Amino acid sequence: MFDSIIIFLQTTIVPLGALGVFLGAVLEEVIAPIPSAAVLFTAGFLFLKGLTGVSFFITLIFYIAIPAAAGIAIGALVVYGFAYALGKPFIERWGKMLGITWKDIRLIEDRLEQGAKGSTLLFSLRAIPVIPNVAISAFFGLIRMPWSTFMLASFLGTTIRATILAYVGYHLGGILESLAQVLSFSETLITGVIVGVTLFFLYTHFKNRRKAKNT
Repeated sequence: MFDSIIIFLQTTIVPLGALGVFLGAVLEEVIAPIPSAAVLFTAGFLFLKGLTGVSFFITLIFYIAIPAAAGIAIGALVVYGFAYALGKPFIERWGKMLGITWKDIRLIEDRLEQGAKGSTLLFSLRAIPVIPNVAISAFFGLIRMPWSTFMLASFLGTTIRATILAYVGYHLGGILESLAQVLSFSETLITGVIVGVTLFFLYTHFKNRRKAKNT
C-alpha cells in the first residue's frame, strides 16, 4: 500500500508544484491510509534536488512549506469540526461513566484561554514532526478553540514542521517509503500512548470519585 500511495504522490499530485503540495497535504490530513509526511518527503526530494542558495530557500518555503501548511490546516478542520460538534454531546451523555464532565472541559478551555497559552501550545505541537495531527485537531476541537485561532496557529506551527520534513526528504529522498513508514508508525505509537494515558487517567479519576461518594 505504501508503495502505490507514494508512487501516486510522486507521479500525479506533487509534480503539480505548489498546488500539488497543497492538494497532497489536504489528502494526507483527511485520508488515514496516506502515511504522514509522505507528501513533504516527496516534495523535498523532487523540488529541492540540485538547488542552492536563494533558489533553494524560496522553493523550500514558498513552494513546499507554505502550501503544505495551508493544506494541512484546512484538512485538519475535518477532525476539528467533528470534535467541536460532537464532543459536548458525547461528554454530556457518557462523561459520567468516565468520571469527566463538560465543566471539566470548560475549565481546561478557560485555562488555555489565559494569555496566549492555547495558541502557543497548538503552535508548538504542530511544529513537532512526530506529534500526530489527528490527536491535536481532536483535542482543540473538543475544547472549542475558536476556528480562526486554530487555523492561524496550525498554519504557523505546521510551516515549521513542513520545512523540517521537506529538508529531510531532500537529503534522504532515496528511502522515502521507509521514512514515511517509520514516521507513520511513530505517530501511531504516540497516538496509542495518548489514548492509553487518557483512559487510565479517566478510569483513576472515576474510581476515586466513586470511593469518595461511598465514604
